[in-house]
Amino acid sequence: MACYNKDTNEKFALKVLRDGPKARREISLHYLTNAHENVVTIIDIYENTFDNVKCLLMVVEFLEGGDLLSQFEEQGSKPYSEKKVGEILRQIGSAVEYLHDMNIAHRDIKLENILCSSKGDDCVYKLGDYGFAKRPERNVLMESPCCTPYYAPPEVLSRELYDKSCDMWSLGVAMYILLCGYPPFYSMKGLALSPGMRNRIAKGTYAFPPEEWDEVSQPTKEDIRSLLRTDPSKRMDIHELMRTPLVTGEEQPQGVPIPGAHGDEEEDDELLHAPIIVPKSVRFLRDGVKAPRLHSIQEEVGRALDMMRLGSDLFTSKYPQTSCNNLFAQRRTSHLSIPRVQC
Repeated sequence: MACYNKDTNEKFALKVLRDGPKARREISLHYLTNAHENVVTIIDIYENTFDNVKCLLMVVEFLEGGDLLSQFEEQGSKPYSEKKVGEILRQIGSAVEYLHDMNIAHRDIKLENILCSSKGDDCVYKLGDYGFAKRPERNVLMESPCCTPYYAPPEVLSRELYDKSCDMWSLGVAMYILLCGYPPFYSMKGLALSPGMRNRIAKGTYAFPPEEWDEVSQPTKEDIRSLLRTDPSKRMDIHELMRTPLVTGEEQPQGVPIPGAHGDEEEDDELLHAPIIVPKSVRFLRDGVKAPRLHSIQEEVGRALDMMRLGSDLFTSKYPQTSCNNLFAQRRTSHLSIPRVQC
C-alpha cells in the first residue's frame, strides 16, 4: 500500500499489522537491522485502531522497481547472467550476513521479498518482510515450521530443529531460479507442496539440464550444490558464500558438462541415478519462439513460478463427505451422519 508525506508529497510504502507479539517481533527485528543499506528502510512506526482492532502501521521506503520475482517474470523468466546473479547475491548476501552476525534468521528469503530500487542496471537490491524472522538465544535451535514451500529446506519441512542455515538453502533456491528460469524443486500435481516434491527436497535431488546449464560455470554450480546440502551442518554458510568468485566478481572458468541429476554426495548410487522430474521439454528457440514439441511439464513449471508467489496458502480443499482418505475413514464412527468412504 502506498502513502504520501503531506508536506513533501514523497511516496512511501505502508504495511498494516494487527498488533500483537508476532507483529511487534517483526518490527523490532526489522528495526534492529534498519541501518544496513540492503535492508528496506523503516521510516516511521505508528499505533492506531481500526474498528476496535489495535494495529501497528509501519512506513517504509518505496522502491520503484518492485520485487525481484515481478521483474524476473516481466522479462519472460529468462535466465540472468552469472554476473547479474552475483551482484544480486553480493547485495542480499551482505544483508543476510548482517542478520546472521546478529543471530537473526530471516526464514523467508525468496524473490518476492527482495525489493528493487529500479529496473535499471544501477538497481539496489534490498531484503524486506521480516514476518518470519526470529532471533533465538545463542546456540538455541528453532522449531516453528516457517517457510514458503518452494524455498523450504528439508529440516523445516520435516519439522526438525533448525538454525540460520535455513536461509542459505533459500538463497540456493533463489540462485538456481535466477540462473535457469525455474525452481529446482516443484510439484507436478498442481499443489504448492506435493509428496513427490517433498521427497525430492528431503533427498536433495534436483537437476542441471544441459540446455540451461551448459553455459553456467562449474564453480557456480558447485556453489549451488553447497547451498542445497540436505545436512545443515555441511551447508555453505553466509561468510563462505560472500567469499565465492561469483559474489566477489573474480574471473571464473567457463561451464563444463556435469551429470544432469544431483543428490547429496552421501546418498547411495541408487539415489543419484533415481528418476526425477526435470523440465526437459521446456525449451525455447533462440529467436524466442517456443519449440514445437510441448509437454505438460512446461505448464507445470509455469504454474510453479506462479504458485511460488502464493506460498503455502494455496492448497486444494476437499469435502469430507466425498473425499477418499484412509485415515479419515478409520476415524469416522457409526454415529456420524457422514457416510463412510471406502478408499
